[in-house]
Amino acid sequence: MEIYFTNTYTIPVIFISSLLAALIVFLQYRNEKDDILDKNQKLGLSFIRFIAFFLVSILLSEIALKQIIKRKSKPTVIVAVDNSESMKPLQTATDSVSLIITQSLKKNNIRYWQFGDHASEADTFLFEAKYSNYGKLLDELTKNYLNTTIGAVLLVGDGIFNQGTDPVFKSKIFPFPVYSVGIGDTTTIVDAAIKNVSHNRTAFLDNYFPVEIGIDFTLAAGNQVKLEIIKDDKAVYFKDILITSDHQFVNELISLKAEEAGINNYKLVVSGLDNEVNENNNRYEFSISVISEKQTILILGSGPHPDLAAINSSLKGNQHYSIDLQTGVKNDVSLEEYDLIIAHQIPDRSRESAALIQKVMEKRIPVLFIVGEQSSVPMLNQLQENVSLPNTTVFENTNASLNENFNLFTLHSNTEEVIEKLPPLYAPFGDITSNTNFQILAFQNIKNMTTENPLICIGAEKNHRLGFISGEGLWRWRIYDFLQNGSHEVFDDLIQRIVNYLVIKPNEDNFNIYCPEIFDENEQVILHAELYNASNELVSNPDIEIEITSEDSINYSFIFDKNNLKYRLNAGKLPVGNYSYSAKTFLANEELKKEGFFRVTVSQNELLETKANFQVLSQISNNTGGKFFASNEIDALIVEMEEAGILKPNKTEHTVFKNILDMKWLFFLIVFLFSMEWFLRKFWGTY
Repeated sequence: MEIYFTNTYTIPVIFISSLLAALIVFLQYRNEKDDILDKNQKLGLSFIRFIAFFLVSILLSEIALKQIIKRKSKPTVIVAVDNSESMKPLQTATDSVSLIITQSLKKNNIRYWQFGDHASEADTFLFEAKYSNYGKLLDELTKNYLNTTIGAVLLVGDGIFNQGTDPVFKSKIFPFPVYSVGIGDTTTIVDAAIKNVSHNRTAFLDNYFPVEIGIDFTLAAGNQVKLEIIKDDKAVYFKDILITSDHQFVNELISLKAEEAGINNYKLVVSGLDNEVNENNNRYEFSISVISEKQTILILGSGPHPDLAAINSSLKGNQHYSIDLQTGVKNDVSLEEYDLIIAHQIPDRSRESAALIQKVMEKRIPVLFIVGEQSSVPMLNQLQENVSLPNTTVFENTNASLNENFNLFTLHSNTEEVIEKLPPLYAPFGDITSNTNFQILAFQNIKNMTTENPLICIGAEKNHRLGFISGEGLWRWRIYDFLQNGSHEVFDDLIQRIVNYLVIKPNEDNFNIYCPEIFDENEQVILHAELYNASNELVSNPDIEIEITSEDSINYSFIFDKNNLKYRLNAGKLPVGNYSYSAKTFLANEELKKEGFFRVTVSQNELLETKANFQVLSQISNNTGGKFFASNEIDALIVEMEEAGILKPNKTEHTVFKNILDMKWLFFLIVFLFSMEWFLRKFWGTY
């Protein structure tokens, strides 16, 4: 403990106070008669009074005491367990590993986490997650414990991941050491595994749609197996496959005809392999929504631009759309042919483009405007009154910041995770405003500051649907998506969902229900609704009731939530199967009804890969300064952590300054000294 002086006058004050205290004592006891008090009594009383007055002077001098407190704290160890379906057969081994870790680290703080399609703290593990997202776990731990002292992360899993960013890449910037424990079997056995199935979610009636199937055969040389595609208990495709080597991958590209409108359910089956232990990965189910009409989209640019190619690539894979890509405005454009126009930097500074957009607005054709340096912002502001852009030639880089209150449609969870990490768009500098009928999907984020300016906003004015992206450079988003995730899934999902909303034609009765026809069983079933009054204005006063019925006649009743003149319903995750729905509301004493259907498909990602991948776990550990251990090496793991000093108590020092005026005991000491002096004088007869 050290004495700390709060100002430069403290020492002189103490010195003067000491002299003053000595003077007071001297004046008090110099004339005391020797026949009443002897010499020792005078010295004792003088000393008590001097100390009392000295302590009073100390209080007046505002002295503080500096104290350094040393503490020891137990290190925190995070135990993260893969909670996905692929770990279900390994539950006993996983529980055993967790128990040994708990007993071995009982002197430390242990925090248990589970991860599958998401990551969170958990006390129990059910192993029911449909995906394994190791990257999500690393992100959540970084966000929750970045400024916390963490000894290590013990990662317990089989190393199989099928969602999110590659965890090996993400682990290179992970701030804590990861010690991984491999659970599962890496032994190569006889197996026929459907590894991947690629197909469109929609197809057109009487058209053919492709299905690409990848099958991995292991230790099956000399066998002949049958591949079948079954619909309504009838084989619509079959093929015999001869396996010629012990490690053979077969890729089949098949064309099937969409012969029935609505949701068509298919089942892939690989059969006929002898001595196969695991047959869970021999089957795969998928669904196709077959529609009878196609939406025609015009992608119109003021000139060649990589954005046009990026948007075209995102949409052309969807058989629901017929795409027409044009650069430069032509006088002979037949607008009646198109259900949506994507106007990239249109209107530009030409009269032809302004005249074209004016016709588009008059015919009330849905438009997605993408603003760039070639855009004529004054003309765009003049042709519509929904979004007001700054009249400037100055552009700046701006990132996207997702609006959590947006509810016109639902983005995929991967899209929400990635969108704010995308490269900046080149947007006009200045304030951008939108009217209340439009919702902002993403705000402009400039130099890590989220503004109120919309970067992407969508809405409708009297049932005329419009969208605005106030910046060019979308092609960078598509490239970034591929570099980070190995696919264009996030970018394509974003563009297609914007286009899906804009291209849907509102019903004439002013009551609209928007519901995708296919959901994954791991996906929230979310529906949206719109209600227009007789003046074609959005209203949200009446309640909308909906009843969802499963194919087993189980009914789910809900009432839509209301938000900003829109309706939204989150029915949660529903079991696999076919569903129909019936929604109703009352408007101006008239009952309005809407009916539809959708399907929840089985998620089979965790069944496609059953062989443990310890190499992934080992690479994660190596990248973070940890080490990989098998499930029977927990004792060696604990020894390794002890030798690395991870389990040693953390020593911390805290400096505390305490003002002497806050010490109540000093006040009572002064009172005690004065009282003792008074008592002794009284006792010795000086009063």
